[in-house]
Amino acid sequence: MVYSSHSCIWAYFMLGRKVLLYILRRIKMFLWDWLKSLWSSLIKKFNEFINEVFTQSTKLLIAQFSDFANQVIAELAVTDLTDASKRLEAFKRIKDYAISQGKQLSDSLVNLLIELAVTRYKNLQTVVDPSGIIQ
Repeated sequence: MVYSSHSCIWAYFMLGRKVLLYILRRIKMFLWDWLKSLWSSLIKKFNEFINEVFTQSTKLLIAQFSDFANQVIAELAVTDLTDASKRLEAFKRIKDYAISQGKQLSDSLVNLLIELAVTRYKNLQTVVDPSGIIQ
């Protein structure tokens, strides 16, 4: 069988086209994967930064309001209110105090302050004698 030069050129062109398209697809996939990786690493670094900032600011807020929360819990512990009522009253007082100080505390942070203050109050109320028996 005899091939014309035109058909050989056409065959090489089609083969070259397929190879070129394959190479372009691989480059596109590589670039897409690289961009996804870059974006993921940027998001990861941003989240680490935000978490660190929020962790530091949360620690500062806890330090700023823990004394007041401890005082509120100590005052409410000697009242005749139910535990749920004491918690609501402590929540309200701490929120109001924070607002009066120009701070806006999240509900979860106020609840954390209450839990820390209750734990501290209970630890202060537990008396351990020298023999190690908890009274």
